[in-house]
Amino acid sequence: MLEHWQPGQSITLRGVWRQKLWFAGPARVVVDSPSLIALYWSAGMVSKIPRERATAQTFLNKNDPELVDHLWVETDVLALNVPGESNSIYVMWETGTKKLRCWYVNLEEPLQRTAIGFDTMDYELDIVINPDKSGWRWKDEESFEEMVRVGLFPRQKPRPSGPKACVPFTSSKPTNLPSATAGSIGRLPPPGPFRFSPPIGKC
Repeated sequence: MLEHWQPGQSITLRGVWRQKLWFAGPARVVVDSPSLIALYWSAGMVSKIPRERATAQTFLNKNDPELVDHLWVETDVLALNVPGESNSIYVMWETGTKKLRCWYVNLEEPLQRTAIGFDTMDYELDIVINPDKSGWRWKDEESFEEMVRVGLFPRQKPRPSGPKACVPFTSSKPTNLPSATAGSIGRLPPPGPFRFSPPIGKC
């Protein structure tokens, strides 16, 4: 049984789909408990992503994607995930400041613990919520629908009907989102660039 990570440790967050590696990036552990996994990365983080933006046809290709360095810019991110849930809530600040840019609901495969961190896979569909929670919008709907059309996502997997599928909402306004200061879940690592400490690994 894999042990839980300790606050401050560096881990690798990977996107794995059908035994292929689609992205990998370093993150620092803030919390790793049975009820919450909180990971942090800041602007300046260097990850590995496909050389060309992945499409439905790319995922159907039998060849492994070519991964290249990618620099994360503009925001510092605290990713909050309830183990077993198919989404993470990103709290995104303007880098180096306390100004909240948005809440970002990343729809994804539930996190799977590995020897070097966590594996997941993005569903290509996200929700962007205003900093004051006054409104929201879908992101990348067309990409998601194409994935479903070609059979990458099974049709029996229900398409989320709205943010209620991911976060508590009242009417059209999200409520009960985590504290933007994250003070209740521990101290965030200092901002600044960092690269892989553990290896990317193989699938």
